[in-house]
Amino acid sequence: MQQSCSVKRPKRLGGWHRIGITASVLWLVVGTFWGYKVGDLEGLRHMVFWRSDCNAQKGITEWDENGNPIGGPPQEFMDGLHLDPVTGNRLTVEDWCIQKSEKIWPEVHRITWTYTALYALVPIVLGWLTAYGIIALVRWIRTGFKALTSPN
Repeated sequence: MQQSCSVKRPKRLGGWHRIGITASVLWLVVGTFWGYKVGDLEGLRHMVFWRSDCNAQKGITEWDENGNPIGGPPQEFMDGLHLDPVTGNRLTVEDWCIQKSEKIWPEVHRITWTYTALYALVPIVLGWLTAYGIIALVRWIRTGFKALTSPN
């Protein structure tokens, strides 16, 4: 007795699917590096503007709802009397702004990973949706030009 075994073979991918998968994998690599670079530069740009504003406002970076300064440098910075505990050098308001910006860098650096994910993944999804949309549109147009067959 011979048993009949119906094993389903996996459907082979067509040429366009293979091209799409290859392009997606390549874009994942390229988009990841590109997004990381763009996000890192964006975070750095944000930090440069923050330091510039901090220096221009004499170290004051926050204001309350009435426009009064909050959280500026201590008065000894303003007088130039504050000493760095590590080096013993006098610290200026500019030095204070640099120290503050280095403390907030990890928070600003998170934008790098957002850009990395967006640049790497969004184009792949949009590419596949566009390709399937175009294919569906072409098939729909093709069926409109086929000769109608009568049911008889």
